[in-house]
Amino acid sequence: AARRVVRVRIGDREPYAAIEDVARLRDALGVPPPQGVPSALLETVADPIGDVVARHARTHGPFTVDEASARLTLAPAVVRSALRALEAQGRVVPGAYRAHGTGEEWIDAQVLSRLKRRSLQALRSDVEPVDHAVFADHLLAHQRVTRPLTGTDGVLEAIDRLDGVPLPLSALETLILPSRVKDYRPSMLDELTAAGLVTWAGAGALTGRDGRVVLRPADTVEQRLDTAHDDPDASALLEALGGGGALFAKQLSDILAFDLAKLGEVLWPLVWAGRITNDTIAPLRAHLLGARARTAPAPSRRAAPVSRRRLATARPMRTEALPTLAGRWLLASAPAGSATERAAQTADALLARYGVVTRGSVVAEDVPGGFHGVYQVLKAFEEAGHTRRGYFVDGLGAAQFADSPVVDALRARQSSGPSDAVATVPAVDPANPFGASLPWPEPRGDQRPARRVGALTTIVGGRAVLHLERGGRSLVTFTDDAATLVRALESLVDAVVRVSRKRRVIEEVDGRSSLDHDVAALLERAGLRRTPRGFRIGP
Repeated sequence: AARRVVRVRIGDREPYAAIEDVARLRDALGVPPPQGVPSALLETVADPIGDVVARHARTHGPFTVDEASARLTLAPAVVRSALRALEAQGRVVPGAYRAHGTGEEWIDAQVLSRLKRRSLQALRSDVEPVDHAVFADHLLAHQRVTRPLTGTDGVLEAIDRLDGVPLPLSALETLILPSRVKDYRPSMLDELTAAGLVTWAGAGALTGRDGRVVLRPADTVEQRLDTAHDDPDASALLEALGGGGALFAKQLSDILAFDLAKLGEVLWPLVWAGRITNDTIAPLRAHLLGARARTAPAPSRRAAPVSRRRLATARPMRTEALPTLAGRWLLASAPAGSATERAAQTADALLARYGVVTRGSVVAEDVPGGFHGVYQVLKAFEEAGHTRRGYFVDGLGAAQFADSPVVDALRARQSSGPSDAVATVPAVDPANPFGASLPWPEPRGDQRPARRVGALTTIVGGRAVLHLERGGRSLVTFTDDAATLVRALESLVDAVVRVSRKRRVIEEVDGRSSLDHDVAALLERAGLRRTPRGFRIGP
């Protein structure tokens, strides 16, 4: 039913008002009610000025006190007092909302919410989605693989973008960090860990002596004090470190009455479980090398100083040090803050890592809570204006989140097209979007690629060209362009030599014998050597 309205006079205007508001206008503005209004609608109102100001806010966009004062013919002080009371109730919000506004502005909370929703919808529709090649090329640059950093500061920045990702130890210092920092040396990571700027923790053992390692900036973690464990020996070791200090292996051996061999047997499962860490990366390197790791140098055989011979004092006996137990051991650290703060840190880390966060990238990292949990945090970020949601990459759905600078970078790259850069990265590297954010392209044969530890993917101009399976026996190709394949093979050979000191023989290409495949000549052009089994890579 249509609402009844009456014509009233406010100042020099004669607007129409709902008949239910007659008493409010009378008590707030002194407007005489028209004839014939029922007496039930003329009863005294508790807060007429507050109601009139609230009605003005609900029916207008951002306004100033002076604008509301002129509209309602009330003194500015009266309007300001009413607005402060409404603010305390959460019904209006002060701020600066208009681009060319002056002074403090006010807006109804529900009106502000509608404006935000419509503004976000406009922003989402404003971005034209980029194709997969542009996004893959952007991600390599964003992860600094095709735009490498330099120096120790560069290593720290690279770790910031790898915060919390479980990375294979075998590729960490041979391919992942060197691809991001062009002058990388192991001493740079040692410097950061020794200075307390970076911490590491195990994230699960892999086959052989390999395992997953998580690197974190030290300012994002706090000490974990849980020392409970089912195994008595492990519980005793955790209890020994429970005071928060860091102890050398010899000190732990003395406290627990373990010899160094048994200490290593108890300690390393706890390392890979993420319970114990070290103040240096050295034991991880030694563990990966295994029998090839050299023991500590033997004590010098030179004669003791004259003063020591004269006093007949003996040189302290040195225990043979195990390189896998070097450094000082301590309890590993966990992300700091409450559950909500940790969820916000995870969302921040994903935005910093990928630039554009999609369902596939979250699922690939196996984030606790899954995409639903991350989506709720990113949605709150969008509503607060910290990030944007939209259809940024073609074919990946509308649930994509990115910061404004990343959106601008994608637009610029779409205009200029993907670069001609070539890069070979571990298949599980966050810099590789294929199999995570992006689907794998269609391979030339029946063999299907997968994101597995030990596998390598070569990307040229934002397009996946080669995928070498773990072990190096099988190669998958995604194009038949000879020039592109040669460039990709040269990059792949260089990466295989850096990652592994063992020879690799490519026996199959796209499910067929590599010796009979049409890329055999290209493999030879790339420097691979023909053998009876296939094409050999390595020393």
